[in-house]
Amino acid sequence: MEERWSPTAKRTVTIGSVIAVFMLLERARAMLGPLAITFVLAYILSPIADFLSARLRLNRTLVVVMIYLTLVASILAIPVLFIPFLIARIEDFVDDLPELVSVTGELFQQPLIFGDYSVEIQDVYDQVSSSIEGILNSLTSQTIDILSDIATALLWTVFILVASFYMVKDAALIMRWFDEAVPPDYREDVRMLRIQIAASWNAFLRGQLILCMTMGVIVGATMALIGLPHAWLIGLLFGFLEFIPNFGPTIATVPTVLIAFFEGSNVLEISNDWFAVVVVVISFILQQLENGFLVPRIMGQSLNLHPLVVLTAAMVGAHLYGVLGILLAAPLVATLRVLAEYTYYRLLDMPPFPGLEESRDQSSDYVPQSSDYVPQSSDYVPQSSDHVPQSSDHVPQSSDKVAQPAEVEQAARPTAATESKQLE
Repeated sequence: MEERWSPTAKRTVTIGSVIAVFMLLERARAMLGPLAITFVLAYILSPIADFLSARLRLNRTLVVVMIYLTLVASILAIPVLFIPFLIARIEDFVDDLPELVSVTGELFQQPLIFGDYSVEIQDVYDQVSSSIEGILNSLTSQTIDILSDIATALLWTVFILVASFYMVKDAALIMRWFDEAVPPDYREDVRMLRIQIAASWNAFLRGQLILCMTMGVIVGATMALIGLPHAWLIGLLFGFLEFIPNFGPTIATVPTVLIAFFEGSNVLEISNDWFAVVVVVISFILQQLENGFLVPRIMGQSLNLHPLVVLTAAMVGAHLYGVLGILLAAPLVATLRVLAEYTYYRLLDMPPFPGLEESRDQSSDYVPQSSDYVPQSSDYVPQSSDHVPQSSDHVPQSSDKVAQPAEVEQAARPTAATESKQLE
């Protein structure tokens, strides 16, 4: 008989495996970001590939190739479209920089007066100027490092595209291998966990997409009404950065205020300084509207998470993995909640999926009702050739003699006369 592991050996192997996984994740921390992006990209594109393959009736591999060619073309088109615009904005900034420095210097040379008190801010201006010069000098000296980082980002982009391509193309094979790797007794639990986790991620992506579109349209329309140049481009930027919870709108506000300060308004007859203040106030109001009205109703209802939980998770994610941690904080918390609930029910020897058990019990407790029968077209219909009882037919009366068991037995037994006739 094959020798089995003892409980102590099983616990030792489990604890050692967990420690080894955590050590590996700590060593390969730089790869977690690209791997996470790979999984998320494959998760988003796989349903699209299934839909297009079924609708167009094409081979799934061919559909995946078409999707990735479109994706690569879009990635290459973004620099072609936006680099000329960016270069033009940088040239305008360089042209306006001397005037900006002069105006800022004159502003800082004047003391701030608060009633009978005045504060000299010339020293602050000198410190800020020296800090900016130091930053520019460091950027100039680190050109090689910047080019190296760009090359690394390009390599990671190629890795993400290639790895996610194979994940989307072989999605069915990967899932079948994963299911077969699970012991048969736990395959149903794993399947249900996968369904619940997928539902959480689908809810997150769906809610995030709705939130991005809503905020992009609101910001673009608002900025266009007050005459901000490139208003709809700013709206597109706000909508895109909405994928970064809580911090995305703040990041998008910075270029918005800079455009307002340098280019002014096409509608309002106010100075650029005051127009920048107006843009800051409007951006603040829109963010409060988003956090107080849109996010609780869209993301909160989708994931069933309190906004405070989402904010705390975003802060922890930012500390651990930067922008990517902020982006994936909400769906990861929802995933951990699903796993924690499953573990809790298993530790208490309770059904891990109460909703599923109730639905099964209801389906097994079905009792047919008298009203359930529905006549079918195949049911028997009397024909004209069928026998119809006539008045002359004998109808048993209550006075008729009913044969008793003994009489039946005697009638069935052959008589002596009958036997003699058969012998003759």
